[in-house]
Amino acid sequence: MLDVADEDPGTSPEVVGPRAPGAGGLGLRIVSELAKAVGWYTEGTRKHV
Repeated sequence: MLDVADEDPGTSPEVVGPRAPGAGGLGLRIVSELAKAVGWYTEGTRKHV
């Protein structure tokens, strides 16, 4: 099981474009194909993919 979460349940997840190494924001890029197949949900103050 792989769970990528953030504390912004009010926005939909989106895959970010290219970023410099160390700039962050790559969690959704790593699981983008899984997110398309499985989806995402909110729980409390967190969004999970």
